[in-house]
Amino acid sequence: MAEPPKRGRPRKTASAVAVKVPAKSAPKSKAAANPAPEAIAAPKPSRALPNEILLYIIERLAQWAGPSEIQKEIAELWDGRDVAKSTINRYNPHTAQGDKELPDDLKALFAERRRLFVERVDDIPIAHQAVRLRELQSVVDQSKEAGNKGMLMQAIEQAAKERGGMFTNRRELTGKDGGPVSFVNETPPPELAVLSDEELAALESINAKIFHGGDAEPGAAE
Repeated sequence: MAEPPKRGRPRKTASAVAVKVPAKSAPKSKAAANPAPEAIAAPKPSRALPNEILLYIIERLAQWAGPSEIQKEIAELWDGRDVAKSTINRYNPHTAQGDKELPDDLKALFAERRRLFVERVDDIPIAHQAVRLRELQSVVDQSKEAGNKGMLMQAIEQAAKERGGMFTNRRELTGKDGGPVSFVNETPPPELAVLSDEELAALESINAKIFHGGDAEPGAAE
């Protein structure tokens, strides 16, 4: 008598089993692995200067500012922007590089800015005698406080030059018989009225040294 068949999952025959074969990826062509030269991104050229920086450079060069000075100013005004000194020089038509490379319109702008700068010299405070004398007075005051007689003498001498060219070839002040002018116990010229007796004595000493090599004594009677 034949044995009954065993219950369970039916066994698959070889023809019913599906074999999964992984698909082979297509080989990359040489063209994909090695892109053509034109497909490679070229480095970007250096960015041109913004118009406001360019105009600033020309303005400062027209005022005789040097490349190092301008480079530092640009870094301070434009958040650390670094512009090479050689680049700055390109905008100066008075350099060989600027004369050769600078466009005519920028050369004309440079010439115009320089003309205006020279014509407006009176706008510069130090160009006025009153401003210079005020600064010299400040030096005199500081020299007194510090006890710096050397600086005090220089400031007094410069003040005298400013007010009349006392120590220049433009004007010569002399006392009796060509000797030095004595200011002690005498009424000084109006331009020296602002000086104290101590300062007048120092000025007389300088004057004596100029005319007599230091042999004459300050305040000596003529």
